Amino acid sequence: SSGINAEYGVSTIQPATTQTVVSGTMSIPRTQNINIKLPCPKHHQGNLKSACTGPDGASIPTQCTVIDDDFINLEYSPSSGNGTYSLNLLINDIVFPGCPIQMEVKGL
Repeated sequence: SSGINAEYGVSTIQPATTQTVVSGTMSIPRTQNINIKLPCPKHHQGNLKSACTGPDGASIPTQCTVIDDDFINLEYSPSSGNGTYSLNLLINDIVFPGCPIQMEVKGL
């Protein structure tokens, strides 16, 4: 699908101790998806769970798909409008490094 794409270079899967903040200006329609490419070795790709909370606290549907043996894609649509979206990814019930990812969406 089309959308905004971001790529992160996290080299290993360890419990998260810091938060990743994504900043920048985005101008996209509410129906366009945001895609985040994350490194994830094949042996961790079997038990992925993702979640997103919108600026109003509502649960936003997410889709986590395997791209190849080294990467996954986390996708959501900023359907709640402007504000901060919080994305979480768990691998084998361990928080992915840098999660939650906070994305500020403006201009919708």
